[in-house]
Amino acid sequence: MDAIVLAAGYATRLAPYTTNFPKPLLRVGGEPLLNHTVRPMLESGRIDRVIVITNARFLAHFTVWGDRFCEEHDLSCSRIQVLSDGTSTNEDRLGSIGDLAFAAEQANVTGDVLVTCADKLFTFSLADLIETFEESGVITNVCCDTGSIDCVRNRFGCVEIDEQGRILSFEEKPAEPRSSIQSIAFYVYPASILGLLPTYLETESPDAPGNLLRWLLGREAAQAWLADVESCADVGAPASYELLVTPQTVVID
Repeated sequence: MDAIVLAAGYATRLAPYTTNFPKPLLRVGGEPLLNHTVRPMLESGRIDRVIVITNARFLAHFTVWGDRFCEEHDLSCSRIQVLSDGTSTNEDRLGSIGDLAFAAEQANVTGDVLVTCADKLFTFSLADLIETFEESGVITNVCCDTGSIDCVRNRFGCVEIDEQGRILSFEEKPAEPRSSIQSIAFYVYPASILGLLPTYLETESPDAPGNLLRWLLGREAAQAWLADVESCADVGAPASYELLVTPQTVVID
């Protein structure tokens, strides 16, 4: 199985750290944030290749990162593939779903695929996630029960599930959530979903991975894979990044 890591955004909310530097390569725990996403994928034993899709503005940064990561982890260069979506500003970005479609086509992804964003820190088991997906063969979304609707309100994507864990609905940052269950931008898609991306992009928003899930629910089955709420976090704003690196010195290189 291949994994696609979406890293082509411009992280305007994280300025000034990301004014001239890509968010996924900011240091957390003494190494680039992206390492915390990619290393568990390869260590799971279930991912053959990690495709990192970035933009033209930061391509050189990611190329250096990829070469260094492979050298430090004694990996064949074929295990990490860095692509540019050709954009250079936030205004001409392709959006996360546009980047997903672009990466899948350019890297010739033809099988089932793990998809996530490059700003995730997680401790849950990818092997267990993929095993659950393989048992059902349906779209699998990592979710967590926050325990309170107020925790989700206006902040996170929200899914409604039945007793079997099937996803019934998805809403992006709803004012009136239907449940306390947060949808995390971490998915396993059957190979067939890749063929639907051009159709989706003809009429739907290319931004926010959850929008694709919402659209797919009218066409495909999907299930929630529940992780502990403490097992996943993302870096979206200066305060969340500074909390992660304190008391370390913020380092950009």
